[in-house]
Amino acid sequence: MREPKLVYTDTGQKLDISIELPYNSLTCIKLPEHCMKCPNGYSNDCGRNIPFKPEDYVKRPNTCKLKEVDIRELIEEKLKELGV
Repeated sequence: MREPKLVYTDTGQKLDISIELPYNSLTCIKLPEHCMKCPNGYSNDCGRNIPFKPEDYVKRPNTCKLKEVDIRELIEEKLKELGV
């Protein structure tokens, strides 16, 4: 996560926050619908079936290890760290 930056624009103040969730954390902001829509970065020990099963093309398998996180919680956590 990059440090938030306060910038001034023509219309007012803007808080610029960049949040990065590394693939090896197996966390994402929005879960993919099925394995075929999953970015390749997660495919290392992500819980996918090898080889794919027919249902993996339409839904995530029960063994999927990806966790969905709430973007609001990530932002609030970072702001608390900064004392904002």
